[in-house]
Amino acid sequence: MTSTEIKNYRKRVEALIDTRQLREAIKEIKAMAKRLMAWEITDRVEQAEQGYAYMLRYVAQGAEDPERDNVYNEIVGMLYSALNTTVYVAEVRENASQYYSMVRFHWRTPAPDRIAKLIGQYREAASQLSIFSLVAGQGSEQEKEDRQKMEKTESELFMALWTIPSIRQADYDALSEALSGDEFSAHFKAHIVSAITLGLMQKFEANRLKLLMNVYMEAKNVDVAMAALTGLLIGLWLYPNMPLGKKLSDQLAAVKDMPQWKSDLRIAFIELIRARDTERINRKIQEEIVPDMMKLRPEILDKVNDAGVDPTDLASLQENPEWQDLLEKSGVADRLKELTEMQLEGGDVMMSTFSHLKRFPFFNDISNWFLPFDPQYSLVAEMASNLGVMSDLLENARYLCDSDKYSFMFALGMVPKEQRDNMTSQIQAQSESFYQAMGQRSGLTDPDARRIAVNSYIQNIYRFFKLYRRKDEFIDPFDKGVNLIAVPVLNADFDDVELLKVVAEFYFKLGYWRDAIDVFSRLEQIFPPDEQQYQKMGFAFEKLANFSDAIRCYHRAELLDSRSKWAVRRLAACYRATGQYDKALQYYQQLVQLEPNDLTASLLLGYVLLEKGDLDDAVKQFYMVEFLDESSTKSWRPLAWTLFLTGDIQASKRYYDKIITDKPTSNDYLNMGHVALASGDPRSAINYYELSIQLRDGDRDAFLQELRADRPVLEKAGVNPSLLPLIADAVFYKLDS
Repeated sequence: MTSTEIKNYRKRVEALIDTRQLREAIKEIKAMAKRLMAWEITDRVEQAEQGYAYMLRYVAQGAEDPERDNVYNEIVGMLYSALNTTVYVAEVRENASQYYSMVRFHWRTPAPDRIAKLIGQYREAASQLSIFSLVAGQGSEQEKEDRQKMEKTESELFMALWTIPSIRQADYDALSEALSGDEFSAHFKAHIVSAITLGLMQKFEANRLKLLMNVYMEAKNVDVAMAALTGLLIGLWLYPNMPLGKKLSDQLAAVKDMPQWKSDLRIAFIELIRARDTERINRKIQEEIVPDMMKLRPEILDKVNDAGVDPTDLASLQENPEWQDLLEKSGVADRLKELTEMQLEGGDVMMSTFSHLKRFPFFNDISNWFLPFDPQYSLVAEMASNLGVMSDLLENARYLCDSDKYSFMFALGMVPKEQRDNMTSQIQAQSESFYQAMGQRSGLTDPDARRIAVNSYIQNIYRFFKLYRRKDEFIDPFDKGVNLIAVPVLNADFDDVELLKVVAEFYFKLGYWRDAIDVFSRLEQIFPPDEQQYQKMGFAFEKLANFSDAIRCYHRAELLDSRSKWAVRRLAACYRATGQYDKALQYYQQLVQLEPNDLTASLLLGYVLLEKGDLDDAVKQFYMVEFLDESSTKSWRPLAWTLFLTGDIQASKRYYDKIITDKPTSNDYLNMGHVALASGDPRSAINYYELSIQLRDGDRDAFLQELRADRPVLEKAGVNPSLLPLIADAVFYKLDS
C-alpha cells in the first residue's frame, strides 16, 4: 500500500466510526488486519465485535442496560485504537519517512524494557559524571568524556521514546519514577517530556497521555510542568474523537480539579493561538521592515558617513535628532515600535531572524530541537566559557527559545575571535542594562513565568515543524491552528465566560475572523452580549464578506446603543455593499446628521446617491462636500463624473482640468477623453486615451474593456457609438508611431 492509500483508508474508517457505523468499521479493520497478518489486532477487533453483538442482542430484546453508553464508548475506543494500530503497522511496512525508518531500525525485535534500561544507563552516566567532576575537576578530559556519554544516552532515550510503538508497563514505571522524583534534573525531564509529546503526535497512546498528565500535576519546575501541559493539550486536539476510557477520563478530571488548571489552560491556549500569528509577523519583517530599512540605508550612509557611526546601529542613529527624524519620516521608527510591541506581547519576532541559523549539523538530530539550553552542553561549553556574561544572558533570556539560543551560540562560534571578544567586552561593560533589555525570569510573577515557559516551549515545537530539513514528512499541528475549543473533552472548560472573552478578543485582535465568530457565538449562548460584542461579531462577518449576518449583528448592537456612530457607519457600508441603496442612504443620512462636519460621511452619501441614480442630488451633495472644505480635492472626481452623467459637459471639464494637474490616474485621463469626445474634440480625446494607456503600462485590452463598458454613457452624452472603434484604432496607431 502507498502512503496515500493508507491515509485514505484511515479517513474512510474514521468516518465510519464517527458516524457510528460500527459494523462496517469492524469489517474494514478486520480485513486490513488480516491483509497485514497482524493477528493481535484481529483478536482485539473480534473482541470488540463480540461485545457489540451482545449489546445489539440486548437492544433487540428491549432490555434496559444502565451501562450501555459506557460499554458502547469502550467499544468505540477499542475500534479507534485498533484502527490506529492497523494504520501504524501499515505505515511501518510501507512508509519511507525518517520516523518509520527509525521505527523499523530500532524496533525490529521486541524490547519490552528498553526505555527502562536506557534510563538506568543515563542514571549511571549522570552519577559517574558527578563523581569524576569532583575528583578530576571541572573541565577535565574525564569530565568531558563522561558528559558526552551522558548526553549520548539522553539522545538515545529521546529517540527511543519518540519511536517506541507503545510504552509497556516496565517502561512506564521507569519513566514515572524518573519524571516524578528529585533524582533527575529539570533539564532532563523537560527533554523527556518533549520526546513523549513528539511520540504522541505520531501515534495516540494512553500511557503517553497519562505520563503528560502526571508530570503536569506533579512537576515542581515551571518549564517542565508547562511543557507537559502543552504536549497534553496538543495531543487531545490531534485526537478529538478518541474516547479516553474511564481511567484516563478520571485522571483528566483530577487534572481539571487543580487550582491553576483554568489559568494554565487560558495561558496555553492564548500562546497556541499566538503561534498562528508567527507567519504574519515573519512576512511583515521580510516584506515591510527589512525592505524599508534597505531603502533607507543609502540616505543613512550619506548622513553618517563622516560621523563614524555604524548605520545598522539604530540606538546610535536615534541619539541624533536629525537621524531620528529620518527614521520617523520614513516610517521605519513606527514599524520598529510595532515590532517591539509585538515582542512584549509575546509575538514570535525572532522566527525570521533565526530561521536561517538552523542549518548547523546540531539540528540534524531531532532530539536537539527540543534540548533545553545548557551552557555546559558539550558542543557549546568551551564557547560558553569564553563568552562570560553572554552565556549567562542567553541562559536567562526571556524572548529566546532554547532552539534559538543554540543557534545564537553556534553563530557566535563562526565570528572571528577578535570580533567576538570585542562584542563580549562591550556587553560586559553594559551588562546591567543588557540584562534588563533581554529580560530574566528571576523576579517574575507565577503567571508570567508560566506564560513565558509555554511561549518558549511552543516556539521550540513551531521551529521544528516549520524548519526541520525533513519537515514535510510530519503532520504539522500548526498548519491550521490548534483550536482547543473544538476538543470534546475540553468542551465544559470553555463554558467559562471570562476565558471565552479572552480567547474571542485574542482571535479578533489577530484577525482570525471565523474563529472569533465561533467563540463570540458560543459566548452569546451562555451570557447576554453587550453592544461591543455584537459590533465585533458584525465586523468579523463583514471581513468575511458575510454582509447579511454582519447587518444582523450591527442591528442588535444598534438596539443596545442607538447613539453609536461607528455602528451606523458599518450598517451603511454593509447595505451599500449588498446593493440596498435605499437602506444605505438612510444610514448615511443619519450619519451626516450625527457628524455634519465629517467629510468622509458626506462624500459616501454622495456616492450612494450616485449609485442609486439620483444624479441631481448626488451633484448637490458633492458640491456640499467641496463647500465644507475648499482645500480638499476629495469631491472633484465623483463630482466631475456625476456632472458628466447629468450632461453638464462643460462643468465636468472644468473639474477634470483641475484633476489632471494634480497626480492624475489612468482613469482620470480616460474620463477626460470621454469629455473631449462629448465636446466634439476627437483629437484631444485621442491624446487623453493615449496617456491613459501609458499609465496602464501599455495594457490596451484593459483600455478597450473600459471603453466598451462606458459605451452607454458616451452614447447618452451624444457620442456616436460607431465612432468608438475608429477612435480606438487611431489611439493604437498613435502609440505605435
